[in-house]
Amino acid sequence: MYQAANWITDFGDSALLLPIAAVCFFALIYWRAHRTAFAWAVAIGLCGMSMILLKLGMHACGQVIVSDGSITSPSGHTAMSTSVYGALTVLLISNLDRVWTRIVTALLGLLVIGAIAVSRIMVLAHTPQEVVVGLAVGIVCIGVFALGHRRSRLGKTRLLRLGGIILITLVLLHGQRSNAEILLIQLAGLLRGNISACG
Repeated sequence: MYQAANWITDFGDSALLLPIAAVCFFALIYWRAHRTAFAWAVAIGLCGMSMILLKLGMHACGQVIVSDGSITSPSGHTAMSTSVYGALTVLLISNLDRVWTRIVTALLGLLVIGAIAVSRIMVLAHTPQEVVVGLAVGIVCIGVFALGHRRSRLGKTRLLRLGGIILITLVLLHGQRSNAEILLIQLAGLLRGNISACG
């Protein structure tokens, strides 16, 4: 069970999600869906920056903010997975005409996001509270994308091409791990030494 959860959780690593986000962004630019590309960049960028600030704050001042220790590092895997896979789901749904295909796509998106969120708890990487924080950040970012992008008709051919490129990215990069958390912990350690950082 642990190995399965570990395999699932790797779909939420930024070493995989950031390239997928970049692929989607440049594809939208290439197809001249500029408003959608801008909304995509804002949503994913907002998620990344929010998690960096939250993690820095919690690592540096966690005992001051949450005294019971239930949240020491909000789940970046969950937040980024929710925003990237969620925004991708919104993009797909907006290009589908049949109601049943929209429902299936939405359910698949929820399944992927939910599986990654649960896996973070199963591999003992985060507490349920930390995963909930990640989900909340990701959901807000999905909302930002949904509000910012307009119904861009990409067409079936483009969607299939985008899906193919994403699939190739998944195959090539799944299992890769980023060291962003380590860097943030080190930076938080520097901030912790500054009394004003935790005022």
